[in-house]
Amino acid sequence: MKKALFVFVSILCVLIIIKYPAQPNQQFQDIDPFIVLYQIEEVKFSELKITAWAKIKNKNSSKQQIENILTLLEKEYNLTSQVNLIPIHDETYLIINLEGIMLGDRHLQNKMLERIFEYFGSKPNINQTAVFYMSGFQSVYTQKENIYYFFSEINGIIVEGIRDEALVSYSGYTPHFEDSVVSRGKAINVNIASRYHNVDNKTYLYMGTPLIHGQY
Repeated sequence: MKKALFVFVSILCVLIIIKYPAQPNQQFQDIDPFIVLYQIEEVKFSELKITAWAKIKNKNSSKQQIENILTLLEKEYNLTSQVNLIPIHDETYLIINLEGIMLGDRHLQNKMLERIFEYFGSKPNINQTAVFYMSGFQSVYTQKENIYYFFSEINGIIVEGIRDEALVSYSGYTPHFEDSVVSRGKAINVNIASRYHNVDNKTYLYMGTPLIHGQY
């Protein structure tokens, strides 16, 4: 329940930002930003996380009917314990979290999620967050420089960010992701963050579109 609540709070944060379709820039060669990070020699891939959510539009369905359909979907798509229904007043939100996905499978997983939400007449909002790491400790300054470099590699522009003694996180725009959100009047469709974890002595990198979803 705590996990579901955390996910919904994250959704509320996204709800206050207007959906905005990214405009492709034809002067750039088409690249996949996730693959760009994956191909950097020092960077190792850990996992991809996908979260899809939408308000269920079918008001004629009872909560029990919805739960019965979800049970069937969990069996069909092997999504046990990854599906949540969040009731808010007279509305119900369906949230599906997928973890441990390989980069090469993400397009297939996205199509699967879209088919699931079609059962309820809804089109999902989809967040993708790829987790990478670099072995050993890196200072906050070095992490900041790395993120600047990553943005340049994906033809990105940094719009806003935060930096403290443990975390560096910047959001911006790249022509290579489709959907974006608007923050303070500017389009954002990529979020890159970095944090050192002393437990396993690794510096983790997170790339999310349109934003990083979840804790890091």
